[in-house]
Amino acid sequence: MRIVVKILTYNAFIRPPFISTLSRDYRDERLALFGEMIFNKYDIVTLQEMFSILSRRIERVIEKAKEYGLIYHWRTPKNPLWKLSSDGGLLILSRYPIVDFDIHQLIRGIHGDFLSDKSVIYAKIEVLPKRYLHIFSSHVQASYSDYPHVDKSKSVRIRFTQLTEIRNFIQCKTEDVKKYDPIFLMGDLNVNSRLYEKKSHFSSKEYKIMMDILCGKRSFYHPST
Repeated sequence: MRIVVKILTYNAFIRPPFISTLSRDYRDERLALFGEMIFNKYDIVTLQEMFSILSRRIERVIEKAKEYGLIYHWRTPKNPLWKLSSDGGLLILSRYPIVDFDIHQLIRGIHGDFLSDKSVIYAKIEVLPKRYLHIFSSHVQASYSDYPHVDKSKSVRIRFTQLTEIRNFIQCKTEDVKKYDPIFLMGDLNVNSRLYEKKSHFSSKEYKIMMDILCGKRSFYHPST
């Protein structure tokens, strides 16, 4: 038996209440559109930047998703206020049962990302009896320039380290997976695959290194900040 499973990953840009533009990033207006525009069309949705600190928007999104049949979810846990940092802002929603789940916290980031517990979350989803999709979602360190220097940028080095951690986590969680069960890494990996500002069919150096990391050809380790 074959089925079609529609999957979406999306950076929702629902930042904490104390971080926003004058328009509040139109958070509530955009979330109001999620039902018909997203939940009505997809079977599995992974969202990033669904931060829960000082906000209950993520709970509202989870309840709205249930109205459209995405009744299963897994998310990064909400941090207590005394921790003075946000959760990782990750959420997986599914129309199919989540039969196993896990989380791994990544090396702490820098700049604005220092305030978020960067993580990768995992959900094992049963789409048919004894047939599974293995979904991993993450949001790694950002760079605050369009074309960071791959060999000199600290943010790039941290990002590569986080990608190494993600690869190791995927290997750990899927070492006994049947070869026909698909494995998906989804999320916001903050890597520009374009070759700088030139029009080109070639991939950027950073993108090639990222693919080498995920394929197990290279590893990076940066001291925790």
